[in-house]
Amino acid sequence: MPHPTPDDDDTRAHRRAPVAAAAVAGLDVVLLLGSVGTWLVRQVPLARLTEDYLIGNAAIGTGFAVGGALITLRVRRSVVGWLMLGAGTLYLVATATGTWLYQRLDAGLDGAGTRALAAVHLVVWMPAIALLVPLAVQLFPTGRPLNRAWTPVAVLTVVAGVGFSVGWALDPVLMTGLGLADDGPLVDDVPRWVRTAVSIASLAGASILASLLAPVVRLVRRPGEERLQVLWLVWAVVVALVVAVPSSAADVPPPLVPLVVPLVPLAMTAAVLRHRLYGITVVVNRTLVYLALTATLLLTHLAVVQGMAGVLGSAGAAQVLATAVVAVGFAPVRAVLQRAVDRWLFGSGADPYGALSDLGRRLQSSLSPEQVLPAIATTVADALKLPYVQVRAGRPGDQPLRTVELGTPTGPTAEYPLTDSGAVVGALVVAADARPRGLGGPRHELLADLVRQAGPAVHAVVLTEELQSSRERTITALEEERTRIHRDLHDGLGPALTGVVLKAEAAGNLVGTEPARAAVLMADVSSQTRTAVDDVRRLVYGLRPPALDRLGLRPALEGHVDRLAARPDGPRLALELPADLPRLPAPVEVAAYRIVTEALANVLRHSGAGTARARLWVEDDSLHLEVCDDGPAGPAWVPGVGLVSMRERTEQLGGGFSAAASPSGGVVTAWLPLALR
Repeated sequence: MPHPTPDDDDTRAHRRAPVAAAAVAGLDVVLLLGSVGTWLVRQVPLARLTEDYLIGNAAIGTGFAVGGALITLRVRRSVVGWLMLGAGTLYLVATATGTWLYQRLDAGLDGAGTRALAAVHLVVWMPAIALLVPLAVQLFPTGRPLNRAWTPVAVLTVVAGVGFSVGWALDPVLMTGLGLADDGPLVDDVPRWVRTAVSIASLAGASILASLLAPVVRLVRRPGEERLQVLWLVWAVVVALVVAVPSSAADVPPPLVPLVVPLVPLAMTAAVLRHRLYGITVVVNRTLVYLALTATLLLTHLAVVQGMAGVLGSAGAAQVLATAVVAVGFAPVRAVLQRAVDRWLFGSGADPYGALSDLGRRLQSSLSPEQVLPAIATTVADALKLPYVQVRAGRPGDQPLRTVELGTPTGPTAEYPLTDSGAVVGALVVAADARPRGLGGPRHELLADLVRQAGPAVHAVVLTEELQSSRERTITALEEERTRIHRDLHDGLGPALTGVVLKAEAAGNLVGTEPARAAVLMADVSSQTRTAVDDVRRLVYGLRPPALDRLGLRPALEGHVDRLAARPDGPRLALELPADLPRLPAPVEVAAYRIVTEALANVLRHSGAGTARARLWVEDDSLHLEVCDDGPAGPAWVPGVGLVSMRERTEQLGGGFSAAASPSGGVVTAWLPLALR
């Protein structure tokens, strides 16, 4: 019989979780319906339900129970969902036991059953508010502590919650308000050391307050989707506090405060299940606008009433004037507040002209290429409140010439090409931080305008970088050529001329005494002088063949091939050139001439071929060359000076080169780009 594996146990536990959640939710429904049914049947007055906190407990319990049930049924192994469901259940148990307890007290029943109901009613809700809810808030939305440093805080939260709940249950005066015995609801006599231990444990209650800071820390430190989820919770807590604190201070009827607390579990549920659908940024936007509008108009009303009551001599007239001022100022004040909140949450989407002007000013003040890309990235990030912006300068297919990044990508990114006069000169990459509004509507239009304005500026950076790179390559090529000429003059022409001078001097010394020997020396001087002249011509020829300057590429190649073909011991040669050969850049023209002449020279010296052909053609903005012969097949070619020289010429211009023997003869191919950078 096979033994169950851990994976099997995990699967069974996963299947049992929804069943358990549904069972607890069913119990909650029974408790709630039983309580409400009792209120209706007994016709309990609303004032009594309010004073005994039955409506408040029912509302809070329902909010947490419904949210916890939905989360546990939809999300696998949701610690937050189970904590919420447990808290809701405890509050509903307190509601049900309170309902039955007060019915028994009203009937004058104060026996053991009444005492048991009182014990449950007074104690059962405390673990929810002291342990389960703080822990759920602390672990929201992932079910894990924020980081390793917050794990001890979670442990202290558990210790404090348990200690505070036990201490609450052992309070000897807890039942006095119900007219029952003056001792704790659980036991009559508790040893002092137990009460001391519970008191010490409950001192860890500060950790509960610390755990409530966890959402704020997550909001600041966690980017992307988690930050969006936490924003739901923070919004609900702020709204609840804004309503609860003034209501308590103004002695507003108690139901108002408990009825706003369910906003917290409802917001947590929306954050886990539907945060993208409902758009928390829009909710926060409207909440901030109307809270600020209410506060502004209320303060304005009070200021007008206080200031004008003495002037008008009538409080009623001051009230009317204040109401008129508020009515007239409502629309403009709301518009101002809406623009301010929109800019704070969404950037400059509502003021595209300001964002474009800001980019123009920054680019105008950016005098160097190093400052242009940071100016664009900063403007886009500030204008659209984006957590990540990258600006690249460079043509497609090439390595970026410059790259600037602001922020860190935490989710999907969108890339927008930067163009100028139809040419792609870079890219703008942005991340929208999982905002429900994303980059749609006005924000997308603003981004498109910023991309269009940034294109020419980035193009200027690309041109500057390419010009600088071209200058560097030119300087490098000049230095390499100077080095080669220096080496040739120093190693070749210099010693040759020195030998000429020495032999000429020796011949001058011998001309009177040994004329025959002097004649021999002068003959050597003549020969070495001709060799030196040839070396000078070779140097000049190495810089640029004179035939190209006199004739051009086509006549120069045709003349060279004709001279080689005239040799009696040489192969038959053919040259194929396109009729519409375009005007070539000087470096390409020189390289093509050198490669063809060197390849034909190799055919004559090494191939033993009977025929050879040189062909040039233009294709895909490149000049292609091919020199092939029908020489006998031989071993693989060993690159010599000629092949190495041809390869270097093509690679210096960004082209390609290949040379190899084949069964039908040797083949040399090369391609050279016509558009040099």
